[in-house]
Amino acid sequence: MTHAESHGHANPAPAKLEGQAHPISVYLWIWGLLFVLSFFSYLVDYFHFQGFLRWSLILLFMFLKAGLIIAIFMHMAWERLALVYAILVPTGRS
Repeated sequence: MTHAESHGHANPAPAKLEGQAHPISVYLWIWGLLFVLSFFSYLVDYFHFQGFLRWSLILLFMFLKAGLIIAIFMHMAWERLALVYAILVPTGRS
C-alpha cells in the first residue's frame, strides 16, 4: 500500500510524458559537422600554422564544437531561454 492510498488519496492517472523526440537526421548532421570541424582542426597542425593564427583557429574550432555539443546533444537548443542563461551565463558572485 502506498502513502497516498493509506491516507485515502486516490492515485491519479499516470501522466502522459511529453518528451522531445528529435529525428535522427539532426544528430547525424551534427556528427557530420563535428567531424568536419575536427578535420579543420587537424589541418591547422598539418599546414603548420604558427602564432596568433594557429591559436585563434584552434580556439574557434573548439568553441564551435563545444557549442554544437551543448546545443544539440545536451538539448540546450530546445530549452527555455531563461534556463539556458541560468546555466551558461556566470552570475558574477563569489
